[in-house]
Amino acid sequence: MAVHLPLATRVTRSVEEDAPTGRHRRAQPRLENNKREQQPEPADLQVFGCVDTFTPPNLLRGWALQEGRSDPLNIEVLMDGRPIGVGQSGEMRPKPTENCGFTVAVSEPITMSQIRSHSISVRAITNHGYAYQLPIWQNPLLRVFGVVDSFQPPDVLGGWVRYENDDSPAGPFDLKVLLDDRVIGTGQSGQNGSQRRFSITLFEPITAEFICSRALRVYAIDCAGETHELQIWAQLQQQLSAESNVEDWSAQLAEVRKFVRRKLVATHKPYRTDGIILPPTCNASELRPVIEQVGLSGFVRHLSVPKVLALLDRDKLPIPQAANRENYYGGRDAGYWLSGLDDYFKVKTCWEKYLPSVKRILDFGGSTGRVFRHFYCQSEIAEVHACDSKKVNVEWCKKYLPPDFRVFLNSFYPGLPFPDGCFEVITAFSVFTHIDEFEDGWLLELSRILKPKGIAYLTIADEDAWAAMPQHLITTLRSSPSATGIDLHGPMPCDRMVFPAGDHAPFGINVFHRQDYIRRFWSRYFHVEEVIPQGHHFQTVVVLRNQQRRRRRRAA
Repeated sequence: MAVHLPLATRVTRSVEEDAPTGRHRRAQPRLENNKREQQPEPADLQVFGCVDTFTPPNLLRGWALQEGRSDPLNIEVLMDGRPIGVGQSGEMRPKPTENCGFTVAVSEPITMSQIRSHSISVRAITNHGYAYQLPIWQNPLLRVFGVVDSFQPPDVLGGWVRYENDDSPAGPFDLKVLLDDRVIGTGQSGQNGSQRRFSITLFEPITAEFICSRALRVYAIDCAGETHELQIWAQLQQQLSAESNVEDWSAQLAEVRKFVRRKLVATHKPYRTDGIILPPTCNASELRPVIEQVGLSGFVRHLSVPKVLALLDRDKLPIPQAANRENYYGGRDAGYWLSGLDDYFKVKTCWEKYLPSVKRILDFGGSTGRVFRHFYCQSEIAEVHACDSKKVNVEWCKKYLPPDFRVFLNSFYPGLPFPDGCFEVITAFSVFTHIDEFEDGWLLELSRILKPKGIAYLTIADEDAWAAMPQHLITTLRSSPSATGIDLHGPMPCDRMVFPAGDHAPFGINVFHRQDYIRRFWSRYFHVEEVIPQGHHFQTVVVLRNQQRRRRRRAA
């Protein structure tokens, strides 16, 4: 893959590496060969060369030679001015036909992004200590070719992908398929015994029309993190177009709908099925010694420890194990209980600000009662309802919580078994951080069952949460195919960002919203009363008030 600059490439010498005085001396007029040999420091002998090959993650190759001399040159690689590798020229190369090639294995991995941003620099150092910057020829460093050449209806794409020649790294390549900029499939090359072939089973069925209309795009991600679009084989497009007409499209779409229904029923139930029911770790009353010794761990700061212990005595309910509470606070049972109490008081303060009384409350996505247990134990609310899309959580609640709790299983799709205007307050902690396509549908559904001027207390991940992301969440987002090319340590780049997990499970989605987005779009369904940064751990709280319903009069 080595493509080289012409010999006429001239490299400039670093000013700071010039004379001991630090001042850059002008190049002297060219001397005759016999006079040049007499000069003790050949400052006028130019160095030519470039870096023309990058083999991820840490090999740089190129060539460097000094005019009129055959001595090897020392090569130094720097990252932001810090040395990360050294080598020496002297390897045989076909072009130029001299022993001027070099290979440097740097001490840490580097990427094409660092090369393009000029964080990586390479210089050749002569025997007299002069340093010359070598250009890095970026365009031909990594060339990738590939084609999508097969389609097996309704959801399998095949093809091949490789580097420009066989001397390049073999792969494998990560692959992702986008339909109208939405990820609908991921995979990897190196299948069926071939390093180049790939076969991707999509998350949803497609028709040939999507392929021929260019709505479908396939990308290969090389080992340097660079994204390359693969071409759809022209003969495949012609074949699909020739074999199809309008009636065929309708028939194919009908088959796709049947396939979707079968697949949803057979393999993708509309709720979470993972996990097992475990016995409680303890009762809440058993947390007293821990709270007395450790304190409140930063929660409920407006209360004293004796006051919190008095509230603890009112809670006779069991504490679920970490696996049955979405691993909230790991094995720290007291922290789990205190965090729920802290959120309860925040919600209570909110409803007391906007509502005269609360008789019925819904904890949407309430898991196994981190917060809604306190609605039951610490308040006079007549009816406490909760729902969750994870079956094990609901079964745990039915098994270990009193029958006064009205807990039920909801699906991923908008719809709840309540009449209009049923609740004064609805809470949803870290729920809309995991809803993608059905976000508007769920907002409308919550607005429907919320009383006029009722309160929805929701948490989101916004730009403040993006800046304060814990490391474990950054690691999770990096594994998403949508994270390619995004600096997770920089500013949040878009108004709304969706990071689906590799298996595309709905509960594996992480969603971020900017506050401006919330005010622009969620105000269609609610009045946005408050936005409270870091109101729930690192997440932001959004307080929404249901708008008074207006009936449209039909024109006479």
